[in-house]
Amino acid sequence: MKDIGWVNIIAAIFVIVLFVCVFGWGFWLTWTIGPDIAAKQQAAKNVERDRKDATRRFEDAKAALEKAEDSDRDSLKRDFELRRTELEAVNRKADELSESVAALMERFSGNWHSVATLLAGFVASVVAARHGQVLESQAILKSAVGSPRRALMAVCSLFTDLTSWRTRLNVLYASVYFAFALVAFVFWLCAPFRPEMINNLASISLALGIAMAKSVFD
Repeated sequence: MKDIGWVNIIAAIFVIVLFVCVFGWGFWLTWTIGPDIAAKQQAAKNVERDRKDATRRFEDAKAALEKAEDSDRDSLKRDFELRRTELEAVNRKADELSESVAALMERFSGNWHSVATLLAGFVASVVAARHGQVLESQAILKSAVGSPRRALMAVCSLFTDLTSWRTRLNVLYASVYFAFALVAFVFWLCAPFRPEMINNLASISLALGIAMAKSVFD
C-alpha cells in the first residue's frame, strides 16, 4: 500500500467504473435501438432513390406541359399535378425518416462520444504500459537468471500476485478492457448499426493487439 495512495486508488477505480458504465450503456443502446436505426437508414436510402426518380418524372412532366399545344394541355396538366403530388409525398416521407433517424442518433451524440473515446484511449494506454513492463521484466530476468522457465514464472507472477493495489488495478484494467474489446469486436462484425464509440473501441483494441503481438516477437 506504500507505493500508491488512496486518492490514486479511488481515481483509478472511478475511471474504470466510468469506462464500464459508458461502454455498457453504448452496448445496450446499440443492442436495443441499433436494428431500428439500421432499418430506418436503409429505408431512407430507398426513399432517396425514389425521390430522385419522382423528381425526374416531375421535371419531365413540367417540361412537357410547357411545350404542349393547347389541345394537349389538359391531359398533360393532369399528369403534371399527379407527378407533383407524388414528389411531395416522397419528400414528406424522406423528411420523416430523416428526422426519425436523427432523433435516434441523438442518443449517441453529444459529450458521450468524446468521453468514450478518451476513456478507450486512456485504458488502452494503461494496458499497453503494463504490457511493456511485463516484457521488460521478462528480458531482465532472462539475462540475469538464465532460465527461461523461471523468467516466465516471474512474469506470470506479475499478473497473479495480488498483494499490492497497483497490481490489482493493473489486472482489473486489463481484464475489463479486453472483455469489453471482445464485445466491441462482436458488435463491429455482426451488428447492423455501430456507433462511433464502439467503432473506436474496436479499432483501438485492434491496434493495441497488433502492437502487443509485434512486441512479443521483437
